[in-house]
Amino acid sequence: RIPGTFGDPVRVIQNLPGTARAPFGTGLVVVRGSNPEDTAFYVDGIRVPLIYHLGGLVSIVNEDIVGSVDYLPGGYGVEFGRSTGGVIHIRTNADYPERARAEVSVDVLDATAFVQSRAGKEGRWGITAAGRRSYLDKLLPIFTADTGFTVKPYWWDYQVKIDDLKKSNGRFSAMVLGFGDKLYFGSPDDVAQGS
Repeated sequence: RIPGTFGDPVRVIQNLPGTARAPFGTGLVVVRGSNPEDTAFYVDGIRVPLIYHLGGLVSIVNEDIVGSVDYLPGGYGVEFGRSTGGVIHIRTNADYPERARAEVSVDVLDATAFVQSRAGKEGRWGITAAGRRSYLDKLLPIFTADTGFTVKPYWWDYQVKIDDLKKSNGRFSAMVLGFGDKLYFGSPDDVAQGS
């Protein structure tokens, strides 16, 4: 609900004090003037190499799965390893509705699908699945067709999570997360040698 985040709760970090976006649309984050590679990114305690897709427009985790975002610019515990710049930790949502929920959304950048439900005896298991794929690689060539230049950026991500909602002692949760970014760029032969 914060302006400029486009509904992505992870992008709120870019508006917090001591944080800046790295230049050239890399999607990296600069915390308190440190190098971008000195900031660590985690999803449910597992370190991931990036938190934003190509250009820093959207995060690698579907916004419907995000439960909270911890921004730790300093003073964090040893469980976050050798991070010297800061830590950004995404915790996924573990609240499952009584009725199944499914959503599909299409916007200017990408298309997203999301499903969340309970399964098993007495709704013991909570299951969430989400996926997203951009289609800028299909739209941009329409505008650059006559120039001879080719620019085709795209990204994709998916998350599948299972939670044991009735476990009496401790907690059981399993998640599979994947994401990728590609950028194809080509120029006419009279501008550059090769593609």
